[in-house]
Amino acid sequence: MPENVESFQNLMDNLNSLKLNLADIPYVLQYNKRDLPGVAPVEYMEFLLNNRESAGAVVQCHRTTVRGRVRKR
Repeated sequence: MPENVESFQNLMDNLNSLKLNLADIPYVLQYNKRDLPGVAPVEYMEFLLNNRESAGAVVQCHRTTVRGRVRKR
């Protein structure tokens, strides 16, 4: 999980260097591999990655792949 937070911070830093703000850009968080054992709870990932105060939370979705197919929840 620390790698995800670091990557997200890196994204914000890179946008900032281009004089862009993540709060002004539409995006979606997709939480993959939800069927694997030991994955972090979605609520915890939401707390770490989807807590924009100024614009509100962004759209998020969960994905699980079974036999190469996406199973929608």
